[in-house]
Amino acid sequence: MTRDTRLGIIYILIAVTGYSFFAVFTKTLLGEGMKPVEIGVWRFMIASALLWTIRTIVRLRQRQSLALPRLSLRALLIMGAMMAAAALAGFYGLERLPSATYLVLFYTYPMMTALIEAVMGERLPRAAWVALVLTLIGVAFAAPDFSEGLRGENLPGVIIAFINALVVAIYYIVSSRSLGHIDDTIGSTAMILSATLAVVLVVGLAMGIAAPPTLTAWLVVTLLAIIGTVIPVFMLTNGIPKLGAAQAGIVGSIEPMQASILAWIFLGEAMTLNQWIGGVVIVAAIIVLQAPMILARRRMNTPIPAPPSTP
Repeated sequence: MTRDTRLGIIYILIAVTGYSFFAVFTKTLLGEGMKPVEIGVWRFMIASALLWTIRTIVRLRQRQSLALPRLSLRALLIMGAMMAAAALAGFYGLERLPSATYLVLFYTYPMMTALIEAVMGERLPRAAWVALVLTLIGVAFAAPDFSEGLRGENLPGVIIAFINALVVAIYYIVSSRSLGHIDDTIGSTAMILSATLAVVLVVGLAMGIAAPPTLTAWLVVTLLAIIGTVIPVFMLTNGIPKLGAAQAGIVGSIEPMQASILAWIFLGEAMTLNQWIGGVVIVAAIIVLQAPMILARRRMNTPIPAPPSTP
């Protein structure tokens, strides 16, 4: 396993750990009376301000220029729009579907990512396809309540979940191709969050927004901005170019298991045996994905035995 691959896995795991808090924070904010679009606006407003402040302090202390990184305007707009669409879809989708059902549908995005990359000419190793199948099986086990979540009145939620999956797949692919040459990852992350804020703010102004109504809401939306936005987006910005879009999606599929554990801890939602089995299968998928690279690395480091000496 190369150093970049190892770092990529670590970055993606940290990112999805932050995103795993999304359902806990969102349900709390909805319970405090905030609308989905209001959550989105305040989430990205706080996150953008925080990251720009961090970047300014870091670069001034290191005596570096405050000039913006050279990121394609088209890529920036696409990533901002994709992240805004994913965030709003998540808020509205969780209003219409049981969270477990939504996760099953949403976590078809690794398959979508792999298929889109295959169509674009990206060749995936056989182990990645095996890991992809294991991932889908694991996610299905981790969130099994289709009987509750696929009724006719929930059709809009089902459509939103699939749209969210497609949006995230496109975001991973665009990030993989656009961020590999960027050294100022804090700056590029801040630019992506600012573009996302611009899109969400337009929607918010059209629909009407208000400030968080309680002190608890202010605290939770700030935690969502830091733990569920700044840290994960920064880690994705670093991790996807190192790992590749499809493999990053597979590694990130451990999120449903993490989200289930957090819901169990903070929301009192009990975990079933199927969810534990699903988590084990997802971890197995990540191991299968990395096994060929680990074995190849070991073969490279194995000394070649000397030929027997002749008498």
